Amino acid sequence: MAYNFPQAIDSFHAGDLVPLYMNNISDAIAMISQYASKQLFPTQISALATAVARKIQPTYQAYLAAFAANGDPNSIITSSRTIAAATTTTVISAPSWTTASPGPTLGNVMAASNHGWDANEQDDQNTEAICAFWQTIAAELMQVQSLSEARGGTEGAGGKEEL
Repeated sequence: MAYNFPQAIDSFHAGDLVPLYMNNISDAIAMISQYASKQLFPTQISALATAVARKIQPTYQAYLAAFAANGDPNSIITSSRTIAAATTTTVISAPSWTTASPGPTLGNVMAASNHGWDANEQDDQNTEAICAFWQTIAAELMQVQSLSEARGGTEGAGGKEEL
């Protein structure tokens, strides 16, 4: 997923945690204020939190809840909200979340932006070279763990003797 909300230039690493963990606009204001209180005025933070609550949060939480429950982010796309002691259930209209296409850059990436959800974005940050780097690190860590276990080590992977 490319979290480009409200637009790519304004988005930040882990910014998608706000719509993932928020329950209401007050939660979003509190989270956004912690990282952006020096860059944004309170009215801007409130406007951003409201936009996240309306445009991103219901769909994002529905995708991830469906994925956690069924292994498929498209299996249940619903959102339930309780407002003034009345619960409403809404079916979320969102594009099908598909598997990204491999290549030098990932294609067919789901993107969240001020324009809504789009499953046809290109991810220029997570390149094939960057993925290869992290796969190499993971493989080396697994070798370290195997060596430690073979020696009967008690510290496990990442123990100071191995590294």
